[in-house]
Amino acid sequence: MILFVTAVACGVYATDWSWVSGTKVTLYETLCRGEMTNTGCDGGWERLPPTTYVINVAQQTVIKQVEGTSPQRLQACVVVDKRNWKCTVSGTLREGFTDGEYALVQENSIGPIPIVIDDTRLVARYEWLLTSRSRP
Repeated sequence: MILFVTAVACGVYATDWSWVSGTKVTLYETLCRGEMTNTGCDGGWERLPPTTYVINVAQQTVIKQVEGTSPQRLQACVVVDKRNWKCTVSGTLREGFTDGEYALVQENSIGPIPIVIDDTRLVARYEWLLTSRSRP
């Protein structure tokens, strides 16, 4: 019985419950410690601080906060719901969600071009918790 309760408690802790609020979404990201190769990361992954977005449809605003830093209000946001929004980072650089998928894109006359940061990846909260912490 104790093992069952412990397993349930661990499962509850490892689950990202931010979706319940209806206004928040949290990104969990990891960084490659070594070199990226054709088969993945040769130095293992370390977790980066999570980033939480608070979305307000009525006010067309998004507040972004990386854990351990001050919150910032994103600029020029267009918000449909928490799964579909985009804001201007600077110039023609935009970040947001489309159908629940995060994207950082560069807008141009041809259309949006995804910005890919090769040594990072987005992961589920449980995988992020299993990844070692970043070193100071």
